[in-house]
Amino acid sequence: MIDWFPDRKGLASGLVIGGFGSGALFFAPTMTYLMSKFSQVPTYIGQTAELMTEGGKQFANHCGPWEEVVYASASELAKLPFTGLTEGYYLVGTGSTGLGLAYTTIGMTYTA
Repeated sequence: MIDWFPDRKGLASGLVIGGFGSGALFFAPTMTYLMSKFSQVPTYIGQTAELMTEGGKQFANHCGPWEEVVYASASELAKLPFTGLTEGYYLVGTGSTGLGLAYTTIGMTYTA
């Protein structure tokens, strides 16, 4: 960029830095929107469950087979990007913040 403006190096540097800053101006709201569209709330199974512990993991008898669960307290749920979650047991691997699909969508848009 500096080669394009040999007598105005400050202008060239300012344009480059401004380009990086304005990229975040458009990227952040787009990512927030896409993440809200692709996010999935984890499966809630209740505040009490029939549990079995094996190898440091908790398993609950949910609809037949034993599935891995995690207990989420109210303070832990407050850190998540979801609203309206209740304190209790959730199935492991059922929720998603949508970050991966949002990045994939942005990447596909850039390559198109």
